[in-house]
Amino acid sequence: MSHLQKRLGLFILGFLMVAFTIPPDFIIAQDDAQGWPVVQRCLTPTAAPEGWTYTGTILLDGYAGIHGVNADWATPRVLVFLNWPSKASARALSPDGNWLAVATQSHLEEAESDRWLTVFVDRIDIYSTLHFRETYSLPWSNQYTISTQRRSRT
Repeated sequence: MSHLQKRLGLFILGFLMVAFTIPPDFIIAQDDAQGWPVVQRCLTPTAAPEGWTYTGTILLDGYAGIHGVNADWATPRVLVFLNWPSKASARALSPDGNWLAVATQSHLEEAESDRWLTVFVDRIDIYSTLHFRETYSLPWSNQYTISTQRRSRT
């Protein structure tokens, strides 16, 4: 019998001894009359008041592009179909919510330190959120750098 097998056998024996010496009432869940008091603070779902609605369209970033939710629509819609080249793409919505500008990149370069990513931009694509598939493209040769380092939560 090897040294490792002996240690494993002692570990299993110790585990079984501890498992059988724990009293059963310690393992079984206690009923509500014993132990800590239980305070329930559950929210009950409420329905919107009769005739309640909202104006405008709520814009969401979704799997296919920019999704819209409107009280007058039966289901949400994809307002702007986008094929995101990367999560590093910079994008911004106009103040009135009618246009989405996306910096379309040609390629990425990762720095040797693996902390910085340089994004090379070819053009800025502008998408209408009101008119389906209305787009414009502006040549824009530029670059920007983003940090890829995550902050530690210690």
